[in-house]
Amino acid sequence: MYPVPENPAKSALKVTMLVALIAVLWFVGVWTGAIRCSLLPGGCPVYWGLLRSGTGGKPEILIVHGEEDDPGLGDPKLLEKALSDPNILAVHPDAVKVERVTKDFLKGYDLVIVTKAKVIPTKKVKEFIDFAAEGGRLVWTGDAGTALGGDESPGEALLLKSQRPGEEDVNEVIGPWARRDGEYMVPLDEFIAAEFLGTYCELKNCRDANQLMGLLEALPGRKHPLVEGIRDDLEFYGDFALVNQREGNNAKRVLTLKYGSELVTKDKRKLGKEFPVIISSGLGTGKVVYYAAPLEYFFAPGRPKKYYQFLENMYKGMLN
Repeated sequence: MYPVPENPAKSALKVTMLVALIAVLWFVGVWTGAIRCSLLPGGCPVYWGLLRSGTGGKPEILIVHGEEDDPGLGDPKLLEKALSDPNILAVHPDAVKVERVTKDFLKGYDLVIVTKAKVIPTKKVKEFIDFAAEGGRLVWTGDAGTALGGDESPGEALLLKSQRPGEEDVNEVIGPWARRDGEYMVPLDEFIAAEFLGTYCELKNCRDANQLMGLLEALPGRKHPLVEGIRDDLEFYGDFALVNQREGNNAKRVLTLKYGSELVTKDKRKLGKEFPVIISSGLGTGKVVYYAAPLEYFFAPGRPKKYYQFLENMYKGMLN
């Protein structure tokens, strides 16, 4: 007895279904951040072509910033100019103020970068978290969101340790990124895997805007796309945010600032010798990334050395 050959039509259907399943799994993997579209040769144009067919098949980028007088770190105009530069990335982002941000508005973008936006109301912070939780890619920088909106009070908007499971049972504020909206937590600190301590120039006296702060050290092996090709011991200049890295959410410290000596604040606190500069979190290489210094500070005017590669790596690492 010989087995009956399978109907060619059925075989073709099985192969087609298998290919379709693999394609769906690949698309979902890229969308969730578990894998990069560049892992498949020619995969990124296919992915963005499917996702953004109505806009030419390219990812849409948005820069969100505060008002002109916002005291936060960053320079959105410089960032927009660098992203648009044909010799760098030529991606032409949109730029809007924080007040324009809504959940539906953010849905029109694939990558959102927040810079020079120290003042962000809690309801707007929640919009950013929802955007990233539902598939968007988020880059948070410097001291963005460390000041409440004008009509908010710390007692109503800041989360106490006693209100968060796993924290100390004391009525002490966790930090400016741990917010609450009524009975609901808005845990930006958990989402970006960082706890804000203050900016360098707030905690210590700055000599000038282009002061040498220390040397940068990349993740061992420099295998993370955000620091790919970055050599160790690059000099870093200018103000930045001092943060502690939080555990969880697949957080990885990708770049560290080696200060060289113990950093002692104006009020005599000792904060250590090394500080996170880039923290990625989320699946895969991370769909949420925190930069202690705004990206534009790596190549700001007056800096003795400019590192545009950090901007290029951010774009490729987040979207390719």
